[in-house]
Amino acid sequence: MAMKIGSKSIMKLREHYGNLARRTEGLRKKTESTVEHMVQSAEVSASAFAFGAVQGKYGPVKVMGVPADLGAGVALHLAGFVGLAGKSSSHLHAFADGALASFFFTLGRGVGMDWKSKGLPGQSVKGDLESGDLESLTGHQREAA
Repeated sequence: MAMKIGSKSIMKLREHYGNLARRTEGLRKKTESTVEHMVQSAEVSASAFAFGAVQGKYGPVKVMGVPADLGAGVALHLAGFVGLAGKSSSHLHAFADGALASFFFTLGRGVGMDWKSKGLPGQSVKGDLESGDLESLTGHQREAA
């Protein structure tokens, strides 16, 4: 028995193909955006970790009097803004954000420790940090209160 394919069948098939193509394109764009965010988060985290590890091993590192993480963050952003890496300049910005996060974490930690030493209100931290979990995460022992 021969199967007849008429113009109605072809039009219906074409319509289904168009719908499938639109859905697939939407899914591709969503996936691409999600992966871009994941890569950016990994780059920021890796950069912050690297600068933190260097500070942990060698103490504060300065280049011409400027903290290395601050200098690297500014330099990498400038390189990204001038398009030094072409289409990949967004990666320079991500690594720059990690370097700046490292710098501002260190700065903020220092300010907090200064407040604590001066006995300013709000120095008590409650919850998991008191159980000693902070020591296992950071490798640093808490100061006795």
